[in-house]
Amino acid sequence: PKPQTPNPKPQPLKLLVLLCRSPINKMKIKVKTVKGEQVELEVEAGWPVKQLKELIAQRCSVEVESQKLIFKAQQLSDDKTIEDYKILENECIILLTMKVP
Repeated sequence: PKPQTPNPKPQPLKLLVLLCRSPINKMKIKVKTVKGEQVELEVEAGWPVKQLKELIAQRCSVEVESQKLIFKAQQLSDDKTIEDYKILENECIILLTMKVP
């Protein structure tokens, strides 16, 4: 009889690695205007604040240049990310609007 070669075992570790590569880092945050209106947005923690402002511009009809975003008494800088400010799911950002000359 011919010797049988053992079947290679499946490697679940590779599957685990593939699952880890599809990040689930989307979250919902709230943006509140000084008029008391509140909008819920789906964002990603790695987004720069500038990208968040662009989404707010689409949803709230407020130009990016006239937006001032405040989180925990701190003005958000365009070049930092949402994650840099440790903004978490369901937290609220205040949207102030300024007149652009």
